[in-house]
Amino acid sequence: MRARVILYDESTNSVLLIARKKGDQQYWAIPGGGVKAGESTTQAAVREIKEELDISIEETALNFLFTAADLAEPQRIYLAKISRSRYHSPIIHGEEKARMSAENIYSPAWLIVDKLETIKLQPSSVQARICHYFFNLDKLTTYPQ
Repeated sequence: MRARVILYDESTNSVLLIARKKGDQQYWAIPGGGVKAGESTTQAAVREIKEELDISIEETALNFLFTAADLAEPQRIYLAKISRSRYHSPIIHGEEKARMSAENIYSPAWLIVDKLETIKLQPSSVQARICHYFFNLDKLTTYPQ
């Protein structure tokens, strides 16, 4: 199981995602990671955001959106509202920073919600569901539970 958090600033209608370059692949990812033994998905989500972005959020700030169970490793997707002005220029931390190289780049960036339909978001199966959440658009005929 993995836990991911869409960090959302309501005042600017933007989300904090991670632009990734991995070899020849370029895509966006939702911050988060694996759930450790004995840890709840909300605990993992809070820990991962702190480790990756040095952003502190409380478990109570997490709003569960959905579980992407159609993936090899199921993922729980949460949303947390934060202030973009407080985290204007986020940088990567933790394991991701240690793994960075010219061929493996992690670059956190704020993205206007209107762009969510046009980017390559991984895992791709969650992109339509996230667009549905923000735009109330039905991009898939059925959603995997």
